[in-house]
Amino acid sequence: MLWSIFNRLDVIDIIRAKLVCSSWNSLGEELVPRTPWLMLPSKEEVEGRYDADNNAYSGLLKLGESQVCSPKKIPKEFRESCCVGSSNGWLIFLEEKAMPFLFHPLRRVKIRLPSLYAMLGLQRMERKADGVYDISYFEDSEDYFRLITCQHKKQHLREYFMQKAILTGEPDCNNKKYGGFMRKIRYIEPPFPEKSLAKRNSLGDLCASRLYLVESCGDILLSVRFIGEFVESDGTLISEEDALYGIGIQPKVCPYRTFLFHVHKLDFIELKWVEMNSLDDCALFLGGNQSVSVSVQSFANCEKNSIYYTDDYWDRMTEDYSYGGHDLGKYNLNDGSVKPIYEFSLDNVLPPPCWIIPNPKPC
Repeated sequence: MLWSIFNRLDVIDIIRAKLVCSSWNSLGEELVPRTPWLMLPSKEEVEGRYDADNNAYSGLLKLGESQVCSPKKIPKEFRESCCVGSSNGWLIFLEEKAMPFLFHPLRRVKIRLPSLYAMLGLQRMERKADGVYDISYFEDSEDYFRLITCQHKKQHLREYFMQKAILTGEPDCNNKKYGGFMRKIRYIEPPFPEKSLAKRNSLGDLCASRLYLVESCGDILLSVRFIGEFVESDGTLISEEDALYGIGIQPKVCPYRTFLFHVHKLDFIELKWVEMNSLDDCALFLGGNQSVSVSVQSFANCEKNSIYYTDDYWDRMTEDYSYGGHDLGKYNLNDGSVKPIYEFSLDNVLPPPCWIIPNPKPC
């Protein structure tokens, strides 16, 4: 009877029903679509011009749909902690006193991890009532360590201390084992792709670039993302001077935008990058999440040969009150077109949207 009822519910109601008890959660886990989700901040908070540093994630958007699934009660983790990664369906948060933990938004499972004080050089980190963090940390500068005491808001923690964290595998949820930190390094020195280097040099200060390594079917892909530092509404790149002192008395508001991707595959024999003009039946998901390549046969609503991206330009994300976190969309590698995934009426979208990809099947 319960199975029959659940089969008549939409995905939003299934996720809510999962919270009732363990048996409902197990049944709902089988019925929730295995598809990428976009974790979003509250549209009311973003567009209501509240303090962006106190905004929180409040909903999940299924890829290819327009309705956001918003739980009636926003988890404390979303409100008070800084999300520093999304990996294997889990979110990685950094809370006060630099205590990281894993949180599965659909299962509502939380696993605490060891403190990062030593790794981050922290001496003290405390969250105040207004959400601002008092932080004391050691900085390695000019061959000596100095102690710095400062205040940072929640969204600044990622920029200064940990920009991205990923998991090496599925956590052990049954035994609740504390996680560890493992680094797998293979040193290779292929030259930077000539086409991407020439493009970056030709644009100079008009754009920035970000690099992503992605494993796909046993291959290593390098995706180069080009972001226009100042962009007109029609996508035209302009200089900072033109952006600040354009036509008219008032300065123009021209937030940064992604306009191009290059994708290259590593030739392990020649140790060089080979340009790829097609991803075949694969799609890439890039941004603050773990860089992932998936088969469009495994996930509904994914379009092949596409790159789905979110904003991870941490250096500029919090430099201005009018924009940041807004740079998300879908890039088609065939024709170079950029299309929106979900739109806010403002360009100040914090915390930045983030992909959650449950147990992805590699392409």
